[in-house]
Amino acid sequence: RNYLALRMKIICKNCKNEFVGHYCNNCGQEAKTNKINFHFLWYDIQKEIFHFHKGVFYSLKELYTNPGRTIREYIEGKRVKHYRPFSLVIILAGVYAFLYTFVHIDVFSEVSSSGNGLNSENEASINQFFGAHFSWINILLLPISSLITFLIFIKQGYNFVEHIVVNCYLASQRLFLRIVTFPILYQLNSTHHVGILSKFLIVIDIVVMTWTISQLFVGMGKLKSTILSILSYFLILIMASSIFAAIILYAK
Repeated sequence: RNYLALRMKIICKNCKNEFVGHYCNNCGQEAKTNKINFHFLWYDIQKEIFHFHKGVFYSLKELYTNPGRTIREYIEGKRVKHYRPFSLVIILAGVYAFLYTFVHIDVFSEVSSSGNGLNSENEASINQFFGAHFSWINILLLPISSLITFLIFIKQGYNFVEHIVVNCYLASQRLFLRIVTFPILYQLNSTHHVGILSKFLIVIDIVVMTWTISQLFVGMGKLKSTILSILSYFLILIMASSIFAAIILYAK
């Protein structure tokens, strides 16, 4: 019966093409479409987000167990089981923004002037801006961070757009780390411990990025990849701080 169903000719509801099978060979429309109801909605959520072979959770698991291999597979064309990088970072940015909106975390309440030419009020404003907009800053900085990693790792053979993919996944790692530690941040809110935890998360960011880069560029030595990864992270951090410091100071 299943074989006969596969051989039956179907008229595509989207482009009117005549085809056999589960999908239209002209536009990709599914042969079977269900009535839109709660069952359809739940199926759609499962299919697009939670499905094991291309779901958010599967991709996040891979980014924390085999990050370099995961990114390399996606760039080299093995993409069926991996969630699209830009979609992944957008979803995580939305989750982080949602959490921060409803539970404000005062990460930089005890920031003091560090001799960088800014008074303590301006520095606190800049750091608060980073905390509140951490998710969208990661997205807006993708072109800059990609240019930095492209130039630093130019000998590894990846083009600029491929480095955008790399940095989408790196940003996803940073965002997911903040999301899973949000309950801890909430418990430590408005205490000096929250600042300590935030600095610890930055250290984890650097470790994860170094690990990812060393797996991604397998021909590069461990020491060299570590040094260049740390250099990349701090160059991105410096560029981000400079840009948003200029924006805030100009706005004032």
